[in-house]
Amino acid sequence: MTNCDFEREPRLEAASTKLIDLTHSKLPGLDLRDARVDGLFRFAHCRSARPLRLTRTRVSGTADLTGVCLGGTPALQADSLVAERDFLCRDAVVSGEVLMWSAQIGGTLVLENTRIINPGGVTLNGDGLVVGGGFFAGTTPQAPDHRLHSRWLVDDPRRQLPAGPEVPPPQGDYGVITRASR
Repeated sequence: MTNCDFEREPRLEAASTKLIDLTHSKLPGLDLRDARVDGLFRFAHCRSARPLRLTRTRVSGTADLTGVCLGGTPALQADSLVAERDFLCRDAVVSGEVLMWSAQIGGTLVLENTRIINPGGVTLNGDGLVVGGGFFAGTTPQAPDHRLHSRWLVDDPRRQLPAGPEVPPPQGDYGVITRASR
């Protein structure tokens, strides 16, 4: 189901499927809580003004959110998400908080060229986030009040580097920001 224009929020709560591909679709939100996708979850280039809910969703392949435009409070709710391979969210625009509490990414978390906007609030909340293969952001924060709230664990300690001069250190009790080396 690609290039679709949904009038109502698709509710696939607790669904079990081999593949979900909604590429280039417009949706008023998506509820995929407690679902199981035994393959690829593809939400690339989708538009949604309401939250994308992936709480406790398990994806045995890659979760691809490349080029999405999301909004809502929160815009992306992916707490306790398990993506056994990669979580791709490059070239995206997100208006609202990205919640990834206790999420587990088996491969790489990619946020390159992604802009997360949440004035006065936390942009990426990843308390307990575990990333097995590395974290790639590739850009600096877009606004002076950009804050990351996280206590992350990157499994491969060779990939952990302290924040460089181009990435301001977190303020307050916000944990550690890591950059991946290549």
